[in-house]
Amino acid sequence: NKAAEIAAKKATPIFVDAIKQMTIQDAVSIVKGSDNAATMYLQKTSRQNLYNAFLPVIQSALDEINARTYWASVVKAYNSIPLVKKVNPSLDQHVNDKALDGLFSLIAVKELGIRSDVNQRTSDLLKRVFFFFIQEISLYLFGRSLRSGYPLYFASLRARYYPYRFRNC
Repeated sequence: NKAAEIAAKKATPIFVDAIKQMTIQDAVSIVKGSDNAATMYLQKTSRQNLYNAFLPVIQSALDEINARTYWASVVKAYNSIPLVKKVNPSLDQHVNDKALDGLFSLIAVKELGIRSDVNQRTSDLLKRVFFFFIQEISLYLFGRSLRSGYPLYFASLRARYYPYRFRNC
């Protein structure tokens, strides 16, 4: 658990850096993209840096219990058996890859929640981003903004998905 806490502290600046380097085109692609577009962006821009940051932490955690030594001896014996598929003797690489897979899986679950549940859009930034996106959809579908003489059924849609903005509708 201590290794996971140390690794998590190293992840924050890497994610912040990836977000700071985001272009307008990246942001639009994320908002208009699939349910895991933000996760895919973060994975594309930060996975290698996370891998490099996590590796020493994982190696020291595995070395505390001699797991890498035991794994290497078992894999060496296994790989010496003829006609078997050879196994990678690098336990730290396997653990690191699985840790990152788990991290990005959790991010994807959180992203899906933010996209599908209005109540999970807790920051003003998220509320504004998704309001802007709904505005764009209304212009595309109906040829008018949500603010200009919208039909009653669209008002209910608007109030349902963005109740924080339209309490007096």
